[in-house]
Amino acid sequence: MASVTVFVDDAVRGHLPAVCASTGEPTRSRMVIHTRVGGLGAAAWVLVILGPPGWLALLLLFALGTGREQLVVRIPYGDRALDAERPWRRLRWASSVVCLAAVALAVLRAPHSVLPWLALALVALIALFVACTVLYFRSVDVSLDGSRRWVTLSNVHPSFADAVAAATNASGRLMNDAPRV
Repeated sequence: MASVTVFVDDAVRGHLPAVCASTGEPTRSRMVIHTRVGGLGAAAWVLVILGPPGWLALLLLFALGTGREQLVVRIPYGDRALDAERPWRRLRWASSVVCLAAVALAVLRAPHSVLPWLALALVALIALFVACTVLYFRSVDVSLDGSRRWVTLSNVHPSFADAVAAATNASGRLMNDAPRV
């Protein structure tokens, strides 16, 4: 897999070549990716080093929100790629529901027959872990650089990276006449 860096406006508006970022096939559809940017950064480590008062402050910041922004990127994504991910997304959702239900039933049946429900919860948790891992390694990773002007799309198909490189001018911006999604 490859990675490409594009101007943030091109990524947000979806002004990318009409090539699926996952399979490298031509496509006219796109997928919206929401990713969080910003946050505490190195300040989180300072709070960890401060011990229990810092841990409490860190917990409070996470509970209240750290002011992290959300970056919404539109990337070309074909139907074949979505179809390949759909079973894993369904497994992730179903195993989450089964795990929570099994734990709830184990709690409700506390003195009697707890073990079968906990075993089911463990199996569902393992299935959830597998589904999340597969989706993590299949999905396109989006990161924003420190200047907040450039977005790096990682884990993309080499054909998509080549199409972006071919459509990019000397300043790094995508050219107006490039095929758009």
